[in-house]
Amino acid sequence: MTTASAYLSGIARVFERIEVTGPNGAAYAFDEGMTRAVDLVRALRTGGKALLIGNGGSAAIVSHMHNDLSKMVGVRAMVLTETPLLTALANDDGYETVFHKPISMWADAGDLLIAVSSSGESNNIVKAAVEAASRGCRLL
Repeated sequence: MTTASAYLSGIARVFERIEVTGPNGAAYAFDEGMTRAVDLVRALRTGGKALLIGNGGSAAIVSHMHNDLSKMVGVRAMVLTETPLLTALANDDGYETVFHKPISMWADAGDLLIAVSSSGESNNIVKAAVEAASRGCRLL
């Protein structure tokens, strides 16, 4: 049986492994990366919207972020993890398209794509990020 302290220690180790990267995979110190992220979100107050994507547990994270961005920060935000849309796109076009298609329909220049991926290599996330960048979106 796992103890509460062992569980919390495991969570702390996960937080220690967080990496913040920028364009072309450039690594940032954690504090610098977080400052850049906050600046990108603040810029939405003058226009644009946040589009949020993630798989599995990351989908839960972006769902919660959607609430915070909308309610607490006051920026327009869309979470693209709604089950009916995901399953329709996956069924019709394959799971690798479930974020690419909505990005191609709703992303505008100046928007911010917030993509959460524990591996950073999920094909559907990468494909959506490439599409968002091609439309003039900023990426986080």
